[in-house]
Amino acid sequence: MAVRDLRVDMQAIIDARQRSPEDPTEPYLDLKTGEVLLSMDEDITGEPDEVQALLAEDPDRLELIVREDSHEGWARMRDFADAVDDDDVRSDLQRALEGQGAFRRFRAAVARDPDLQAQWRAYEWDGLAREGEEWLKRRLEIRAIYDRPAWMQAVAMPAPKTAESALTILDVLLLGAPDGKTELIDGKVRRRVPARDPAHARKLFKLLARDLAQLNGREWRKRFIEGQSSYEIDRYKLIQTDDGVQLEIAISPDLWRLFV
Repeated sequence: MAVRDLRVDMQAIIDARQRSPEDPTEPYLDLKTGEVLLSMDEDITGEPDEVQALLAEDPDRLELIVREDSHEGWARMRDFADAVDDDDVRSDLQRALEGQGAFRRFRAAVARDPDLQAQWRAYEWDGLAREGEEWLKRRLEIRAIYDRPAWMQAVAMPAPKTAESALTILDVLLLGAPDGKTELIDGKVRRRVPARDPAHARKLFKLLARDLAQLNGREWRKRFIEGQSSYEIDRYKLIQTDDGVQLEIAISPDLWRLFV
């Protein structure tokens, strides 16, 4: 069966997927009109349920919209938090998502900053809309046609993740050997990440310093490197230069001899 286009009320689909577990209604998507129809028990309304009557008359016309699993919502908040550029804000959001009460703490955290709250609202809407599109196409072979809300046009979204933003200390250790060689010089092994310019080097330095702190179980704060061009924890030392970032790892001679 070929995929067909259908104009849908995406906002209504999103509302249906995010409805409360206590909501007594059952939402259905009308596969002919793209509308969302709400069914409610006649014992509650005291009136005949027209949605159930339509479903009995034509079972293939309506599709039940299943409520979103809480894990999906948590994963979306985590992805948003990870994409925030400001180190302190990102750390606050990530901490808010730990343990019970994560949804409440996360929403309280974004609410403290109107711009951040607007970004989250747009990010959440886009994520839910994409998931709605995938559901329609995969399950019902429908290509969703819909309009994004007008309020989203003025919202500055966080930059999408890139390979660079996912750079970690482990990547530097694996890939950053100068000239592809591993040498012990003055008791240290060195790794390097090149940068396009000093601003790019600073961005990489901040990214790797945070990862180094987290790798060693330390809570990150951007003040750790404010005004500094190096950051050191135990055997590891990061050094920012104009053309990149260098990682130095102190290695004992006995440990070195295990590999040579």
